[in-house]
Amino acid sequence: SGATIIPQVPLSTLLQKYNGSTVHESLRSGSKTYRITKLPRYLVLNIKRFLKNNFFFEKNRTLVTFPLEIDLRDILPLSHLSADEPTRYRLVANVCHDGEPSGGTYKVHILRPSDEKWYEVHDLRVSEIMHQMVGLSEAYVQLWERL
Repeated sequence: SGATIIPQVPLSTLLQKYNGSTVHESLRSGSKTYRITKLPRYLVLNIKRFLKNNFFFEKNRTLVTFPLEIDLRDILPLSHLSADEPTRYRLVANVCHDGEPSGGTYKVHILRPSDEKWYEVHDLRVSEIMHQMVGLSEAYVQLWERL
């Protein structure tokens, strides 16, 4: 039928990089592990979309699935934090890239907290969108606010 299957990965799987036990190998710096030791008021996540091979840049089109609210205590080992430490975050901005690595455009989905509505900003055009549409884009950078 010629249908293209787009791979999907949950955001929680990507965040396992910061669980303190997953080992990451690097040619330059050897083995490393990463761990979140303190939760910031705002969490900025950069999803690596562009990969350089020997000849050109390629775009990783994997769909990253994510909820609009997450509790990092459900995803990461945060036992070093006190029990009353807030670990819940809500998505407040989602930057997306449409197009090829050599071109394309950026758009951003922004939550307006006063009415809990989502808006898409693309150049000078601003339009309201359903919250379900936020998760259907090729997220590139996300801004999460601690609740």
